[in-house]
Amino acid sequence: MIPILTCVIAAAVTISIGAPFPAMPEKAVWAGLVDRFIFIFLFIGLGEETGWRGYALQNLQKTRSPLQASLILAPIWALWHLPLFGLEIHTNIAIPFLIGVFSATILGTWIYNRTNGSVLLQMLFHTTVNTVGAGFIFQMFQPEQVVILWWVYSAVWLTLALSVLRIFRVEFTKNPLAFSRSGSVSQNQPLPAGVSSVASINL
Repeated sequence: MIPILTCVIAAAVTISIGAPFPAMPEKAVWAGLVDRFIFIFLFIGLGEETGWRGYALQNLQKTRSPLQASLILAPIWALWHLPLFGLEIHTNIAIPFLIGVFSATILGTWIYNRTNGSVLLQMLFHTTVNTVGAGFIFQMFQPEQVVILWWVYSAVWLTLALSVLRIFRVEFTKNPLAFSRSGSVSQNQPLPAGVSSVASINL
């Protein structure tokens, strides 16, 4: 639901600040959503998330806090997309795209640790982001409005990521010794003395 809500909020804000109400996508776009979802799941979700979260994040968190691991992983993930700059990622949306990568890294770490290291949910999350955003919502806007939409979209993601960091700050700064064998944060570890247990309640 998070990827869908972020897209809807970003689209609503973009319209509210002056963008024309977008036209509904053609039938071909609707019909192709399932095929697009399956393709992205197999070639991007599976291909990337087994590496980013399944391997890199898991190993980084063995010796670092989730926040430290995320700050290391985010620029690496951004560099991974470098061949797309100038092609799919034009220069006028490069900065909001990078903001989105940082935000998605923070949220990805949170989801990974909250689901005991589930790579499958990461794959579904990544796939839904790409399918609903670039594959549907963004196609409803005119090219000149897409740049504005990208900035709003990245701002929504950043707000969400910073909110998660604020609310779950105890989890993001845990000592590496509090991690399970899977490399995800163990939710059952005792908290340090004086730290409220409210921040560790599972959703």
